[in-house]
Amino acid sequence: MADPFAAGLAAIDAVFREAVVYTGAGLDAAPIRAIYADEAAQPFVGGGSTLRQVSFELDQADLPERPRKGNVIVRAGVTWKVDDVTDRDDIGRYVVVMKR
Repeated sequence: MADPFAAGLAAIDAVFREAVVYTGAGLDAAPIRAIYADEAAQPFVGGGSTLRQVSFELDQADLPERPRKGNVIVRAGVTWKVDDVTDRDDIGRYVVVMKR
């Protein structure tokens, strides 16, 4: 039986994946495609939350190794460094949280 989510994932990729340049995880300034997200970060106790969380969803097949802290993604001329990695083996992706 075919994976019922494969068509949905392919449709999401077609709309949201964009070109970035990745260094690390066995790559050296290699062009790959990723889904970019910029959302409100988790709230904290204090004078208000103005924090943002930038992350990228990367196809595991695009990287020879698992991403790690300090790997670099360049998107639209802005350089980001990997701060945290979540393995999403259920969809064959890594979600990497970034910092500048």
